[in-house]
Amino acid sequence: MLIDKIRKLAKDNKVMVFCDMDGVIAEYDTTKKHDIRNNVPNTYFNSRPLNHTISQLKKIKKIKNVEIGILSACYFNEQKQEKLQWLKLHANIFEDKNINIVVYENETFTQKTKDLLKVNKILEIVKNKNVVPILIEDNHNIIEATNKVIKNCAVHVSKLID
Repeated sequence: MLIDKIRKLAKDNKVMVFCDMDGVIAEYDTTKKHDIRNNVPNTYFNSRPLNHTISQLKKIKKIKNVEIGILSACYFNEQKQEKLQWLKLHANIFEDKNINIVVYENETFTQKTKDLLKVNKILEIVKNKNVVPILIEDNHNIIEATNKVIKNCAVHVSKLID
């Protein structure tokens, strides 16, 4: 199980666990894709919290040498604000300095490089730090792209389920 892997890594290393939001700690409703792309207000804010995952992250946060953070993405700045409000309401376990939300409208990328945005952010955050990064993600393309850049970094959220 992932928590055991993190405990083992944290015995000899500092570990930074990055957690995606949509589909990981917040329900990702695929019927809302149109609303997301069209920036319909409260689409993210009204997402149902995935309490089991949040509970597992609370356990991970208690492990010595482990820091937890958010690494999520959205299309618009307004959606970022909704996600920040959602976190305060449903998952207020992350320090502000560890909340990273990539906003596509502020980034330069192609469809080919979009899956690398999160791993690039991880590399930026851990640069010059002696830390083992782990990304908990639900998107298989992002997991694959991340693991090509940082070996064994990204894992599917299902690894958190007992």
